[in-house]
Amino acid sequence: MSSCKRCGRRLRSQKSIDNGMGRQCKKKTKQEAEDAEFLKIQMTIFDPEFSCGGVIDARPLHTGT
Repeated sequence: MSSCKRCGRRLRSQKSIDNGMGRQCKKKTKQEAEDAEFLKIQMTIFDPEFSCGGVIDARPLHTGT
């Protein structure tokens, strides 16, 4: 019997056994990886650009008037 690498439950389908985890755990693992990647590219108020009182020029963001 194979068990899920994430939650330890018994795996029943051959596809899950081949993947090493069930559908839900695979989906959750993928989402966590995407969330971690998203957080890497986020800027916070603690980044050096903000902590020294830096100002970000937002003019290039405006395309219209």
